[in-house]
Amino acid sequence: MYYEVFPFGKYKGVKLRELPSTYIVLAIEQFELPTELKSELYKILLGRLRIYTILEHTIKKETKKESLEWIKSSKINYETPF
Repeated sequence: MYYEVFPFGKYKGVKLRELPSTYIVLAIEQFELPTELKSELYKILLGRLRIYTILEHTIKKETKKESLEWIKSSKINYETPF
């Protein structure tokens, strides 16, 4: 089964990609989730962390304009980090 929205609780019906990162961590740690849902949440969380790390690293080393150009030209798929 593929999950697009969170199936229960405070964020029932909210698209997974719109969930706050803190809630994703809470759900992974505290709830007994189906394997498919847990996998989707991990992908979203890791994708967010990956983008933040890339941005932080490149902005420190280059100007903001050069960093944005590099990110736009990169072949990384930010939607699926695996």
